[in-house]
Amino acid sequence: MYYVYQHRRNDTNAVFYVGKGKGYRCNQKTGRNIYWHRVADKHGYSVEKVVANLDEELALLAEYELIDQYKRLSLGLANLAEGGQGTSGYKFTPEQLENVKAAHIGKKHSAETKAKMSDAKKSKLPNNTGKTYKMKQPMPLELRLKLGEQRRGRVMSEESSRKKSLATKGKPLSQSNREKIKLAWEDPEKRAKMSQKMKEIQAMKKLITPPVSPANTALPWSQA
Repeated sequence: MYYVYQHRRNDTNAVFYVGKGKGYRCNQKTGRNIYWHRVADKHGYSVEKVVANLDEELALLAEYELIDQYKRLSLGLANLAEGGQGTSGYKFTPEQLENVKAAHIGKKHSAETKAKMSDAKKSKLPNNTGKTYKMKQPMPLELRLKLGEQRRGRVMSEESSRKKSLATKGKPLSQSNREKIKLAWEDPEKRAKMSQKMKEIQAMKKLITPPVSPANTALPWSQA
């Protein structure tokens, strides 16, 4: 089901954008026009659902009517369209995609534009700042060992090795990390768990068939 929502400026509480959507669309910052971003970035905004539980056709109609009412009141909206247009899930035809691609081939941003884009991104925090992620299910031990076997024997390029060295050089462990490591080794129960885990890994390795090269010959690290 769809709903119609509006965004209000935090400084004046005035409505500056009207839209329709479903799910989390009303809270998303992606897919907004430049005028919306100018208002939202400068003044902040709040989200308000005007009407909900509509089918898409009614939601489009309600969006159109609401935008029309606000424009009659001379309310400055960031909407580029009159509302009531488009359908969800629209897909471009191959011809349309080719036309869009052709229109952008050969176009390059000027140095000034690149500098502005860089400065704009530097002042913004990443979208995942403050968020924590947790795996729904831990990766099975057998799968982890297989992934490890696939990566074993790969040689890092000289450039990658140098970059990795420079990134970690001069960065000692923090005092809190040192304390955590110390406490972990001092705890007999944790040491016993780690020992048991290593034994399980070694036992599982024996059950995994070493990978072979395309020529059906054993890889170097499986010949030991």
